[in-house]
Amino acid sequence: LMVMTDLESLVLAGNTVIGGSIPDGIGGLSDLGRLSLEGNDFSGSLPSVIGGLTKLSILDLRHNVLNFTIPTEVGNLLLLDILLFDTNSFSGMIPTEIGMMGELVFIHIESNQLSGPIPTSFGQLSKVQHIFASNNLLTGTVPSVLGMLPSLRAINLVDNRLEGSIPSELCTLPLEGFFVDCFLVSCSCCNCGHREERYRG
Repeated sequence: LMVMTDLESLVLAGNTVIGGSIPDGIGGLSDLGRLSLEGNDFSGSLPSVIGGLTKLSILDLRHNVLNFTIPTEVGNLLLLDILLFDTNSFSGMIPTEIGMMGELVFIHIESNQLSGPIPTSFGQLSKVQHIFASNNLLTGTVPSVLGMLPSLRAINLVDNRLEGSIPSELCTLPLEGFFVDCFLVSCSCCNCGHREERYRG
């Protein structure tokens, strides 16, 4: 596969017999518009060469066992509109560089071990509709800049360690679902979520 440099779509989904590390050679597939490795047994780190796949519009790595940090080079994927990293074991902070990805519509990073604050750079994602980051180890407060996202329709931040009050700016948005841990976060416009009840969209 790595010699097929003109490949535009690579879908290897739902094959638990496929595993091991994602090879660095994936960076040579520079014409890829879609990369879907969902539901396999890939492990280890996501290679930084992923940032060289600048034509990607869909990056789907859900339901693997990828770990370590999300490489900052992901921020080079300026045409990406769907980022699906949920149900892995990614750790460390959410790269601020994701805020540079102005075409993003869906961000799914739930069910990992991500820590630290929600980046304020997310306030630049004018096209984003879903921010799903539940079931992580995120801390701090929910940034008020999220209330300036005109396309935002759903947020799920349940099962984290966030605290403080939800900014009033977010309560003015026409959200279809806004889930937080109400026993940790003060919010007048949120849905109180828990492990058995999460907005999926």
